[in-house]
Amino acid sequence: MITETAFLGTQRVSDADVYAFISHTLNDIGISAHLKGYNFLRVCVNLKRVNPNYKSKEMFRIAAEKFGTNENNVNSGIHHALKTAWESGKIGNLNSRFGVDYFRQGKQMSNFKFISVLADLISVYYAVN
Repeated sequence: MITETAFLGTQRVSDADVYAFISHTLNDIGISAHLKGYNFLRVCVNLKRVNPNYKSKEMFRIAAEKFGTNENNVNSGIHHALKTAWESGKIGNLNSRFGVDYFRQGKQMSNFKFISVLADLISVYYAVN
């Protein structure tokens, strides 16, 4: 499960710091906190960051248990949040935030791919900074 602190590179980072960074990143791409998928994404990205071997079904189950819902609602909520981000046109903000050229307008990524990529980028960010 999620630990109080995690080691990323040589730096010790608290979950609170990571959740704050994830929240700021989601807001930056147009996913606001009032969307159900916002909290589901926060949990799933952090789970994937802590354990890169998680599969979507496992992450969605854990998030569903945490929020008292089911896996389908988690999947739908995340899909809606990501669709909102893509439609807002702010998804490209991730490119400048992380110095990559990966997120482009057009075809939306799958929920799992987005979570995986964002978790990887956050891990690299904390390992480098």
